[in-house]
Amino acid sequence: MKNIILLTLALIVGISNNILGKVTADALQYSTYTCHWNSWFEYPNKTQFLPSEDVYVRVKAQYSHHIYYMELYVNGHYIRKESQAPYEWCKGSGGDNYLRNLTPGSYTLTVKIKDKCGQYHSLKKQITVVGINPNYCQFNNPLHDLYWLKNLKQKHSNWKIDEFRKNGKVYFRLYPCNVSHFTYYWYDCNGKYVCGQSSTNLPCGIVYGAKYIRCWYNPCNGGGGGNQNCNWNSYFKYPYNNQHFNHGCKVYVRVNPQKKQDIAYMELYLNNKYIRKESQYPFEWAKGGGNSDHELRNMHPGTYYLKVKIRTKCGSTHWKTCKFYVH
Repeated sequence: MKNIILLTLALIVGISNNILGKVTADALQYSTYTCHWNSWFEYPNKTQFLPSEDVYVRVKAQYSHHIYYMELYVNGHYIRKESQAPYEWCKGSGGDNYLRNLTPGSYTLTVKIKDKCGQYHSLKKQITVVGINPNYCQFNNPLHDLYWLKNLKQKHSNWKIDEFRKNGKVYFRLYPCNVSHFTYYWYDCNGKYVCGQSSTNLPCGIVYGAKYIRCWYNPCNGGGGGNQNCNWNSYFKYPYNNQHFNHGCKVYVRVNPQKKQDIAYMELYLNNKYIRKESQYPFEWAKGGGNSDHELRNMHPGTYYLKVKIRTKCGSTHWKTCKFYVH
């Protein structure tokens, strides 16, 4: 009987050692397993959106079989968990409504990644939803500075693009080249579609009576891009080069452009010191009485150098110089 008991105890100890050995080996294997969580945003592949756009999100994992799940947050707001590749949100026309019709503002997309080793990681991406304000419009070259217009130009490379203004607001008219019957497509400065006008009718709706400003892009009749043809040529009307003045005088400065509608602004420098920017024609400094542009008033004897920085609406920069003397 004693031998049976001893044999039974030996058997139990042997089984326990085998189980413990297996658990220890499994634990060691798990602890030394490496998860590669490396991932990145495939979409969105831009940072600016209009309020009407959906924000499609897709995160690519280098080794998706190492990923347990991914969770998406927008400004800390939980959207949804994805447990298998492809890891994507707001695909198609339904679901993930928080990523649709976002109001203007800045947003942080955060993806929380849990790998199959139990570790957590995160990715972040900043996007901006731009507001639509028809009373505000600023650009040097709209084909570069207004991304919605840049995208339309790329999509419709055979469309002519003209700028118009009415009551201080900017409108763009786009239409296809070299077709007999077509539609003029009107947009405001923020890319909001205004109306469509038949080529045989008067301008439609609120753009009726808008004043033509200039052509920015013209592929018609084999022409090149109008955006390359800004005329920046300008000259100092006052003072003229090497002009002489008396001590205590005021030096009125005026720079005349050959084509004022092609000029975005001019900046004046006196002996390399910045004076002031002029964004509207006439481009002039120290006009009339008062103390504006005081660096050009009550001048002391010496030799002075004027430089004007000319920025065109095509985005290019040019310089003109002039020298004068005060005795």
